[in-house]
Amino acid sequence: KHPGRYPITPRMTISTLIEAAGGLTYNAFTINAELARTVINSKDERASIDVERIDLRQAIQGSTVADAIIVGRDRLNILEKPNVKLQSTVTLQGEVRFPGTYTVRQGETLGELLERAGGLT
Repeated sequence: KHPGRYPITPRMTISTLIEAAGGLTYNAFTINAELARTVINSKDERASIDVERIDLRQAIQGSTVADAIIVGRDRLNILEKPNVKLQSTVTLQGEVRFPGTYTVRQGETLGELLERAGGLT
């Protein structure tokens, strides 16, 4: 619910990080999240990024395989469910028959919305 940077605590896991961020939003895609980790090659000390797919449902349920321990510079990317949009609303005021707040359908035009509001006065 609250994306951002969080201090790492000892033995912090994906599930405790999500808890620290206030939990998941309604449209979080829990089947497939990404944990990006910086890996330093011990031979030449070059850094690379390793991206691991995480099933958040399993992590939250306590699966030790999915609920990985977080280390410094890790980045957890939680995607949104595909094709799920949160409802958008518009407030119509002034010279309309029925002023108020209306939920806008995807692809709906202003003319269609004004028609739903009873038209102009």
